[in-house]
Amino acid sequence: MTVLDPPTRVNHVSETVSTVQGHGVHTAFCDLVAAHTDLGLEVGVNEDWRDGVLHVHTLGPASLRRLVRHRGLRVVSAHVTPGSLRGSLVGVQLYAPAFAAYVRAFYNAAHVVIAVSAAAADELRALGVRTPVEVVPNAVGAEPFLSTPARRAAARADLGFGDAFTVLGVGQLQPRKGIEEFAQCARAMPDARFVWVGARQFGALSAGRAEMGHLETSAPSNLHFTGQLPRSGVAAHCRGADAFLFPSRHETFGMAPVEAAFAGLPLVLSDLPVFSEVFGSSQAYLRAGDVPGYVAHLRALQTDPELRQRLGARAAAAVARYEGLQVADRIAGLYRTWSAHRVGTGTTAPLSTV
Repeated sequence: MTVLDPPTRVNHVSETVSTVQGHGVHTAFCDLVAAHTDLGLEVGVNEDWRDGVLHVHTLGPASLRRLVRHRGLRVVSAHVTPGSLRGSLVGVQLYAPAFAAYVRAFYNAAHVVIAVSAAAADELRALGVRTPVEVVPNAVGAEPFLSTPARRAAARADLGFGDAFTVLGVGQLQPRKGIEEFAQCARAMPDARFVWVGARQFGALSAGRAEMGHLETSAPSNLHFTGQLPRSGVAAHCRGADAFLFPSRHETFGMAPVEAAFAGLPLVLSDLPVFSEVFGSSQAYLRAGDVPGYVAHLRALQTDPELRQRLGARAAAAVARYEGLQVADRIAGLYRTWSAHRVGTGTTAPLSTV
């Protein structure tokens, strides 16, 4: 790991600390803060510092205030793009142009933007973001998800999974995550247990609120919605499940399947191009574009324990590069590079872009 001398002073800013939590942006923020602390950086959270590095993770007014006032290096992680709101919040089509303009201006106020995937970077370029973009994935705190036979057995016992083949999904209860398809898979496989971990995070602003409510009340008996759980509860479900199903319709990265992969779960994912990038190859997971395809993959996993083990090992190997300290160290190096460039040239011209 990089030895920083003197320690880098970085203020991580996220409005999720005092607002909505239990989603990927907050998890990514928390994992990076923890990893940078472990690396020995001088870390602040939502401080009013105006020097050092400012690393912003959310796009709200409190973040904007700090961004425009900061005198040091300004870094923004692009966890949110206009595309990520479709199927997440109500009325997106009404305010999409205004939101796109706001996001573009926000990202252009930074010295450098971190995109969590090349797909997200492409979306930023199409949006008109002129700020240099670095592609760096999310740093994932892997330890809670790592599984051993003993940890797996304990999790299954605690969760009451018994001997049932258990399919797990994790994410906010919103149409974008493919909840309807998940429920249809459960109906097609009545002999398996399906569990979805997550809740409607934005209350009345959540997209498909009535639709999601109906899915919960009309769910087949083999589908259980847990609601929002703490990180430890999510990790326990990953350690105890047999397979992970994620029929999402849009992702900038996909924190949930990456965490499931750390637990050694075989992954059945939608055929979004970003997953091939995140996992390095489509060989690390099974992909499909509709319910029959998902069900066929799940049936194969249900009947073939060796296939489950083989695909789970592939998934775990594919995400090893996202271990928190490795990614956090890379981001710390980015801070030093861009800070030195600004001091040396007095400009914000890119050193490296995608």
